[in-house]
Amino acid sequence: MKLTISATPQGLVLVNRALQKLYGTQTALASNNILRGVLGRSTISKFFTGKKIKVDEFKRICIALKLESQWEEIAGLGTQDNGLDNNAHVCKN
Repeated sequence: MKLTISATPQGLVLVNRALQKLYGTQTALASNNILRGVLGRSTISKFFTGKKIKVDEFKRICIALKLESQWEEIAGLGTQDNGLDNNAHVCKN
């Protein structure tokens, strides 16, 4: 089972600002050394449209955007009893 998460609407604002400032386009981001050969453009596109992706992929994109310390905020993960909110889902593979 894999945990998947997605960016919240507020998180998307933050990541899109970072994208524009650092790379300009998703294609340029995909060429970044941190992501090249590890994540496909479809995963990056899902991230920027608020669709669910694996947690490790989500974190890797946040690192490339220099937002590694804010990945939980971007995903809307709260401090509820289980540490997760309704934005985190377990996916069976």
